[in-house]
Amino acid sequence: MLLTSMKRDVEVNQDLLNIEDIQSQIIHNYFFTLNENNFEEFAALFSPDGVLFPPFESAIVGRAAIFQYLQTTGIEVKAFPQSGTVQPENNDITVYQISGNVKTSYFTVNVVWIIELNAEQQIISAKIKLLATLEDLLRFKRD
Repeated sequence: MLLTSMKRDVEVNQDLLNIEDIQSQIIHNYFFTLNENNFEEFAALFSPDGVLFPPFESAIVGRAAIFQYLQTTGIEVKAFPQSGTVQPENNDITVYQISGNVKTSYFTVNVVWIIELNAEQQIISAKIKLLATLEDLLRFKRD
């Protein structure tokens, strides 16, 4: 089952996933496992009480809940991170802000991910912010 401690890194082809100014293997693994729909490995990147903040949803807390959320929603996205910044460590927390876009079968939208890592290199929170106008978002509404 999922709730095992994951310390190994997922092999990432740097040519396929190159985020300007971001060298963190965990950040690269975040996008790689998401794009591969490998939700178990994705959830294992989080600390035991890590939080995923998907757009327009309540916070998803804990590895098992994150895995279950991704499994049940059937989300199939391709994330294309392009560039990012790293804020200096503060209380053993490193904050990454990455911009790029997400493609689904319905739309492509610009996104900013704000990902916080703890000293153990686990994700403690990942916030996904869509960069779209209200008009853009209303066009995506499904009937």
